[in-house]
Amino acid sequence: MVDIIKDYSNYNPPEAESPWIKFPEGTTTIRILSHSINWKSHYVRSEKKSHTCTGDISTCEWCQKGDQPKGRWAYLILNRSGNEIKVMEVGWQIFGTILQCAKDADYGDPRKYDFKITRKGTGLETEYQVIPGKETKFTEEEEKALKASGLDDIDKATQKLVSYYEKEDVPHPADEE
Repeated sequence: MVDIIKDYSNYNPPEAESPWIKFPEGTTTIRILSHSINWKSHYVRSEKKSHTCTGDISTCEWCQKGDQPKGRWAYLILNRSGNEIKVMEVGWQIFGTILQCAKDADYGDPRKYDFKITRKGTGLETEYQVIPGKETKFTEEEEKALKASGLDDIDKATQKLVSYYEKEDVPHPADEE
């Protein structure tokens, strides 16, 4: 279907649907659905693009230039603020808190409770606060939707997450930093 645009003054193009969550200023509540995947990458500011590090200085041009790669982690999540399944790609600031909670006997498996992630600031001044919630079950409606999409199984959810990263032409959220 096509739209004929006659009045540009009030036209706002539809936003492209992205599988990645972009945290807005304020608080977003999420639930982790998958295992985490991890890699290292180099963010090249002049290109506004990230490049996956090979981990081998003889084959990584950015390591050869002296750039230290940064750890990246990703999960498939339920964005409770928008009731949608998204990919959450994060750095140490958020992952470190999730890891602490996962290792804490009072919390354990981070798929059993929600996290409230609050974003303040922009660019290099961005700060995140991550607060774990109490253990809760999915609602009946959420359970049905997850089961229908096959995401009620952690291994299937993780495979879906990995499939996003196997697509080479998909821009990643780090490319928008």
